[in-house]
Amino acid sequence: MSDEPFDDFMAVTEWIFNKTGQIHKINLKKLFELISQAVEALFPEKHELVIEHIEKDYNAAKLKSVFSGLNLYAVPHVESVSKNKALKRQQQHMS
Repeated sequence: MSDEPFDDFMAVTEWIFNKTGQIHKINLKKLFELISQAVEALFPEKHELVIEHIEKDYNAAKLKSVFSGLNLYAVPHVESVSKNKALKRQQQHMS
C-alpha cells in the first residue's frame, strides 16, 4: 500500500461501501473477501501479501468455513483467463 495508511484505509472502506452499500453489519467471512477484492482492485501489487495476512487473521478467527473457499479475487485468475483464450481460439477454428 502506500506511505499514507489512513488514506489507504479510507480507499478500501470506500471501495467496500461502493460495492455493498453497507457500512456495518457485514458478515466476517464476507468482510475478508471484500478486503481482499478491494486490495486487488486498488493495490494489485500488494494483493498476494495481503492474502497471506488475511489467511492468518481468518485462521485466528476460527470460523467454521475453510479459507480456501473464500472468493478472494474480484477478477478472474490467470488460469480462467487462459481457458477463455483457449476457447476463443477453438471457436475461431470451428467457424
